[in-house]
Amino acid sequence: MTIKINYEPNSDRRWRVSSDEISRNRISQLVTSRNKIKDQLRFSVDQSIEIAFSVYGSLTKNKILTKDSAEYTDIDLVVFYDEDQLYKQFQNILTYNPESMFSRIFKKIKNGNLRDGLLSVEEENFLRTSNNLSKIEANELANFDKKVAVKTINLLINLLLAKTISNKVEPVSPESLELFGIVPFVLPISKKNETILKLVQKQRAFLRLHKSNESEFQGNGYTFQIASFFHLDLGGGLKPFIKDFLLKLKDNYPSEDQNDYWEIIKNSVMKQERGNQILVEKVKNQFPSTFNDALNYWRVDS
Repeated sequence: MTIKINYEPNSDRRWRVSSDEISRNRISQLVTSRNKIKDQLRFSVDQSIEIAFSVYGSLTKNKILTKDSAEYTDIDLVVFYDEDQLYKQFQNILTYNPESMFSRIFKKIKNGNLRDGLLSVEEENFLRTSNNLSKIEANELANFDKKVAVKTINLLINLLLAKTISNKVEPVSPESLELFGIVPFVLPISKKNETILKLVQKQRAFLRLHKSNESEFQGNGYTFQIASFFHLDLGGGLKPFIKDFLLKLKDNYPSEDQNDYWEIIKNSVMKQERGNQILVEKVKNQFPSTFNDALNYWRVDS
């Protein structure tokens, strides 16, 4: 159960994690979770599917947690995985470590059953509760392995987050981990499919269609997803995708589009992180104001 507890966000920095032990421990648990997930997704000794953790909300705004308040305070998190790598390498993941949790969940889904012995009883309960191991319909067989790989990585991420954050797994739906103090969104990201660029283009089309006044626009699903790429990036997993997006925008689009797209990104980030709060210039200046500022900030070369 989540209860809204009022607090005063820090006003001088975009991100500040409170120095209290609980907040610091939550960041540590997230880093551990990311490492565990990446370890499960190895396709060679030194290569793994890229996983990015983007953290937002009160954990990044200096909210002080006590034992009582922590019980009702979520961890707001977006988990990205490299969609291109997953589709290209998932068979190599299965071959490299056939006993990994990824491999075992994959086998369960592909076989369409819950044969004993592949996972622990607690893990079985966690996965079974939401019916995520049901057979894939016959009309989906053309993309069978890809669909299974996507379902598997979603389950793996949710399961390992639950185990790391709570130190146990309860038979509850992995779509909602509020009982574990975490509400994750799992999203694919792709350089090939130009994920960031397409989201920004969709947002611009939406704003033009509805003739939305930017000062009155409260945000939508695109606002959330666009901003998600630019929150606190634990481990730096999002940087290559942001740099790729900026380089494509720089090399293939006129300056009018470059500035227009970046304005949409900037407004999305400010709305998602701070809502309608009036920000001091110090905080505003911590996010690139123009497209050229963004190129310099992420050190994008020609």
